Amino acid sequence: MNVMQTLENLDNHAKAKLFHQLFKNEIPNIIQYVENIADSLSEDQAKYREAWKGSFFTFDSWLNIAQEIKKSIEKHREELYRNSTAFADNLFDFYNGAFMIQYMNHYITTRKEPNIKLVQAIQLFFDN
Repeated sequence: MNVMQTLENLDNHAKAKLFHQLFKNEIPNIIQYVENIADSLSEDQAKYREAWKGSFFTFDSWLNIAQEIKKSIEKHREELYRNSTAFADNLFDFYNGAFMIQYMNHYITTRKEPNIKLVQAIQLFFDN
């Protein structure tokens, strides 16, 4: 018998998989938004580098993560839309998860998101 773990016992990979299962219809928009961010970081490196405020990641590290996310999206786009395991494995593995969480939170705070349940789910699952 499978017993569901409590939310606080789930790692980001497990949360991402569950989030995908609950909000499958929203995944393409989120992926497109994150892909646009990755493109922007690559295209406007000088602007972002100058504005970079020290964090756990250097700008170059963050840019490398963005480029890895972009490659994963380009290679597995349709599978990421359809499959929660592929979504979690490709976009929430190791440091990719930090990038995704940052911009999923950004996604719901910089736009007027009409789906309040999506906003609440991202805050519940991924608000740091």
